[in-house]
Amino acid sequence: MVCGPSGTGKSRAILEKMHLMCSKYPDMRALMCRKTRASLTQSAMVTFEKMVIPVNESVHWRTGEQEYRYDNGSVIAIGGMDKSIKIMSTEYDFIYVQEATELTEDDWETLYTRCRYGRVPYNQVVGDCNPVYPSHWIKKKADAKTLNLIPSVHKDNPVLWDQMKQEWTPRGVAYMRKLESLSGVRKLRLLYGLWAAAEGMIYLEWNPDFHMVDRFPIPMDWQRIWVIDFGYTNPFVWQCWAVDGDGIAYRTAEIYMTGLLVEDAADLIKAWLRENDEPPPTAVVCDWDAEDRATFERHMNVDTTPANKDVLNGLHTVMSRLRKGDNGKAKLYFMRDSLLEEDVNLLDAMKPISTEQEFDAYEWENHDKKETPKKVGDHGMDCVRYLSTYLEDNDYGWSRGMTV
Repeated sequence: MVCGPSGTGKSRAILEKMHLMCSKYPDMRALMCRKTRASLTQSAMVTFEKMVIPVNESVHWRTGEQEYRYDNGSVIAIGGMDKSIKIMSTEYDFIYVQEATELTEDDWETLYTRCRYGRVPYNQVVGDCNPVYPSHWIKKKADAKTLNLIPSVHKDNPVLWDQMKQEWTPRGVAYMRKLESLSGVRKLRLLYGLWAAAEGMIYLEWNPDFHMVDRFPIPMDWQRIWVIDFGYTNPFVWQCWAVDGDGIAYRTAEIYMTGLLVEDAADLIKAWLRENDEPPPTAVVCDWDAEDRATFERHMNVDTTPANKDVLNGLHTVMSRLRKGDNGKAKLYFMRDSLLEEDVNLLDAMKPISTEQEFDAYEWENHDKKETPKKVGDHGMDCVRYLSTYLEDNDYGWSRGMTV
């Protein structure tokens, strides 16, 4: 596992190695994968096509087979663990896992069973990751010496650090300044490469391995509830939640974007409704901005409900819904790949780009009193709180519908 802070060139280095192997060993098979197939399109595949494959080298992408083919017969297959039947039905010489912290330990160990094709003198499963919370299975395996954790630092990246001059490049200076501007747990992880957790983390019940779930078809008769936290300089957050008959809520779609007008958000939501044949929401729960609420109501032809603003009670309600019940289930889950569109400005600033990325850094203002949260990176957290208190306060309102 190649592990280090943000921007050290981890993915690029592994992709270069994979390309070299495919060029050197005819007829070998490699796999490039991530937790979900969709997330590879805008990440590892872009790096591979724009930075790794030489301009004059003949490597062909085959859409039907979802693989890159070399003239010497070597193949790089593309896949996600969310749709693993195809990628698990064959064998490989080399497997690369991007953002390996997204995988479960079972996912990782299952990949070992497919790495045995035999066209290369050695077989490897290689992953890359930024550090996350200290109890993650990758850190535990590394501490137990059952996984080789290879450190990666910013000076490993020639784009940022000039080895000949022994100084930061102009791009490196700008990038390091950006990392220095981060705060809290994100700075510890992305700048210093530490496996750190927020000291006063509010939602200790949060476990992405448990609360993040792969996408599945949502029954049409499940209640849909929309939740909105208005913003422009700060992210505008809209979430669609589907609630089953037992009151278990699944976040199925999300807008998390800065610089977005309410009317433009409405257009995105209308397009999403058409593309997914979604039923109308039972309720639209919003923060209290009267002008933004009126604009959203006018453009979407819906009524909105002001959110319950009891913060402390709302936090405890979320905690309760995240906690496993006697049946082993929680009452809040987040579907992967729910973003309608990524905010490139937030990505560039290395800030959260979705609600699930806020959990780890969401902490108490006073770690001893535990009465109010810090008002930093909490836009998705506010939506989760609005949703949870609405469900508790309104007994799920199955009979009421709305027209969109």
